Amino acid sequence: MDFTSRNVAVDVEPTSMQ
Repeated sequence: MDFTSRNVAVDVEPTSMQ
């Protein structure tokens, strides 16, 4: 699981988290 990579994506694109 790439939680770190996902965390960065969330910071850049919080919309993706939704």
